[in-house]
Amino acid sequence: MGTPQASVSSHSGGRSRPIGISLICVLGVLISILLVLISFRVLRMGDTETVLLYLFVALLYLVVAYGLWTGQLWAWVVTLFIFGIDAVFDIAQDEIGGLLISVIFIIYLYHARAYYLSPEPDAGTGSSPK
Repeated sequence: MGTPQASVSSHSGGRSRPIGISLICVLGVLISILLVLISFRVLRMGDTETVLLYLFVALLYLVVAYGLWTGQLWAWVVTLFIFGIDAVFDIAQDEIGGLLISVIFIIYLYHARAYYLSPEPDAGTGSSPK
């Protein structure tokens, strides 16, 4: 017996995106912006390798956020992987708060898996193929 989830329309036309997925996407975009801003500050210090790393990670977050937003299975898998790796690092660094956040995101993403695993509806009919 599942609990009802709040959802918003997606651009795919038929499936409704869970509101938590939308929030994760917005968080990903905000993290990307923050990383770009940090990279500008690091650039002033002359550390171009770190700047390139920050810009790469910012781009990765943007691409994955877009994939989550549009219901791409690969983005769901990558996001689970990222939070899983983060959880491992949190355990290694004895960061209980960070571990708790990672586990909450993993549990939520697993709970929202139907959005990524269900077939997209037919474009013309608005219903799923049977």
